[in-house]
Amino acid sequence: MKILKDYIKVNKTNDNLFYLQRWRIISGQPGPKIVIIALQHGAEVSSFFLLEKLLCYFRQFPLLKGSLVILPAVNVLGLLKKQRQEPFTGLDINRQYPGNQDNRATKIAYVVAKECQSAELVIDLHNFTSRRSVFTGVMVKSNRLVEDKAKQVLRLFDPELIWYINSSQSSDKEQAGALTVWLGQQNKLAIALELPPPIVLTEGFLNSLLERFLVVFEFYGLLTVDLLKCVTVKRSISVYTSRLIRMKVNGWFWPTKEPLDKLKSADKIGDQVSLVDFKKKSLRGLPGVLLTIAYPGFIMAGKKVATIGKKIGYLK
Repeated sequence: MKILKDYIKVNKTNDNLFYLQRWRIISGQPGPKIVIIALQHGAEVSSFFLLEKLLCYFRQFPLLKGSLVILPAVNVLGLLKKQRQEPFTGLDINRQYPGNQDNRATKIAYVVAKECQSAELVIDLHNFTSRRSVFTGVMVKSNRLVEDKAKQVLRLFDPELIWYINSSQSSDKEQAGALTVWLGQQNKLAIALELPPPIVLTEGFLNSLLERFLVVFEFYGLLTVDLLKCVTVKRSISVYTSRLIRMKVNGWFWPTKEPLDKLKSADKIGDQVSLVDFKKKSLRGLPGVLLTIAYPGFIMAGKKVATIGKKIGYLK
């Protein structure tokens, strides 16, 4: 087995900022290729703590077959500037797939897409920003076979809830161009995992998540760690679709609800204060479960403030 670190050239220039770091764990034996993507959003750094544990594990224990590819910092400049978007373009890399040669963000997306095309499974790592958040799995609309495989993999990760994205629906159109959405449209298996933010990460959670990754690798035959036969999962995991609540005015938003709060029709989720007249008005949600909500701060009219989940079933 070999552990190799190299750099994928994103641009034809010799500027080091146009390279993506890549780790490859190669067994030397035929088998599936699994790709892990991290830090498409530069401010979401929880994945670093997990990837450190994964690499530490494979420095001690071999991969038996197949290969594991890790792109640990897709948006490296966003990481340095602590911002979600790619700084040169102001674009969200995770809305640019399959990418092209137009600008820096789309070039990065193009390189990532190319790496993922030959994978049997792609795992895209993100994290929430709210302190009160739960480990969430994300699956996307694809054909029946791919969706069934996604359910199998997510069952092994055992998230608190699952977010189902169908970019053809109006409520999910904002997700168009996301890596998992694009791969799903190609009938490729891809899931995303939303971790808690770094401020609330615990060693216990990270160790448990590492174990879940090893279970998935064993499921695909990359390892034999005898965890698969003794893994425990919840009886059922709630599956939600999402609906967005947007800011009505240019102004300040102050949330009055927390993620996972249950909402009834027209429940207030926060206050908005207009920059024009400094009048405070209530911002109301929809029936369902509050999945995400913005921090207090200035938000432009039309920008997303909250995501409300509508339960569509259970993963049993």
